[in-house]
Amino acid sequence: MGHSQSELAQLLGSRARASEILNRKRALSLGQIRAISAAWNLPIALLAAPYRLEDDAA
Repeated sequence: MGHSQSELAQLLGSRARASEILNRKRALSLGQIRAISAAWNLPIALLAAPYRLEDDAA
């Protein structure tokens, strides 16, 4: 993709939130998915695909 954590933080409004998402501590919300999709021209389905969070049981 070629985007930085700083760029993600600008989209989400918070460096802390970007860090939580990148470290799989928090899932993306629908609004965040839409914002990232529009800004980076990524399919919503790609961003909305299920993934395991760090706190999920194995």
